[in-house]
Amino acid sequence: MVPVDPWWLKRPTLVATLFRILAYALLVVGLIFLASYASPLASRSMLPLETARVREIFLSTTPDDPRRVLLTRQRAATTVQRDSTALGGSRYWIHRYADPERPGIPGRRLLSSRSRGARLLVPVAAVDLTTVLSAWKPDAGSGTPWIDVDLVYLYEDRLFQGLFVELRFPKRQKGDDGEWVPFDLIAVRENRVRTVDWVLQPFPRFYREAISLGQRPANPSGGVDLPTGRELFLAIYRDSSRSIETLAAPVSLFDELGLAWGNDAITILDDRWDPDSVPGFEPAPPPAERWNRAIELLALHLAARIEDGDERENLRRRAETQWAR
Repeated sequence: MVPVDPWWLKRPTLVATLFRILAYALLVVGLIFLASYASPLASRSMLPLETARVREIFLSTTPDDPRRVLLTRQRAATTVQRDSTALGGSRYWIHRYADPERPGIPGRRLLSSRSRGARLLVPVAAVDLTTVLSAWKPDAGSGTPWIDVDLVYLYEDRLFQGLFVELRFPKRQKGDDGEWVPFDLIAVRENRVRTVDWVLQPFPRFYREAISLGQRPANPSGGVDLPTGRELFLAIYRDSSRSIETLAAPVSLFDELGLAWGNDAITILDDRWDPDSVPGFEPAPPPAERWNRAIELLALHLAARIEDGDERENLRRRAETQWAR
């Protein structure tokens, strides 16, 4: 009987070798696609995020205090260099909060700095994109403060967090005496008022002081029509003789303050307000170029699978029906 060598000792033919290489290659490709489907982090690593026409914001948690972050627009500043012991960026306090009724979307980030003002980052799934892209802004040189609004890609500790709406609130200005002029911000819906200080912290003074003195600011000049109803958003100063200033925001700041601070954002009932009687701002519709850029950013955001399944599908339907141009 002639001994037969086991299969692993046999010399493979050229055809068999090529077949095995092809099989292994297909297996590896299949595993890569399976990993990208099962792991959002793997799929995000393959997205061409660097090609997007968008402002990028990088937040880095400070090692000494997790309540603070460093904000920068330079990716390189988020890595400690060999000749440096510190990360780069501007220091902010950070307050993270979420919408308990929509746990499937990312949380918000409120950044506060007494010298740099406040920034609010709201996930795109929580806003009406039409209103955001049509945000009102006063004429240059008018002296009226405004809220800068932009779409940004957010990274936190170098991890991609998705597409957000960034709202940058006005900073304090110096008065005639050279001192910084503090102000409070108040959000009004119907006859309900929520108020915070100039960095959106729940430590207001001026509106409650005005109520105790029986004073009421003069009627503002405009309101913003949002899906939740018309709202007023105002800056009120310590000096009651100084005119109240109206700002426009494309998201419901009345709701955002309630989500951010809960019971600390006390709601005051004041029947002297009637936002529906105030003329509303009439923002111009966004140009086609801005729409196209927003949809491009949203497509990459959806591919990154930031939200859970139901919220992601809801966002996709809105993009295809309400926001398609």
